[in-house]
Amino acid sequence: MEYWGISDADVINNYISAQPYNVSNWKASIGIQKWISLYTSGTEAWAEWRRLDQPVLEPSPNGVVSSIPTKMPYPQSERTNNATSLGAVSSNPINITAKVWWDVN
Repeated sequence: MEYWGISDADVINNYISAQPYNVSNWKASIGIQKWISLYTSGTEAWAEWRRLDQPVLEPSPNGVVSSIPTKMPYPQSERTNNATSLGAVSSNPINITAKVWWDVN
């Protein structure tokens, strides 16, 4: 908070007190705070959201896709030069809403 110019100790302590760690819902406790801390690093915030599924996000009603992207599409060069191997791991290499193999949530 000090990095962003908030130096009032009462404000900082009140924020910390209002955000208690919840051991039974640790993903939310950690994920939401990490999401906030990565505000200026969009790609990293997105990667952390994929890892913890927190915070709960809703896609924009005006978005291009109906759900939040969960992977980057494979580049055209990969689809052209390595189609056989790519086909073995992905049935649709340009689908940005399909989950990757390790994403079981």
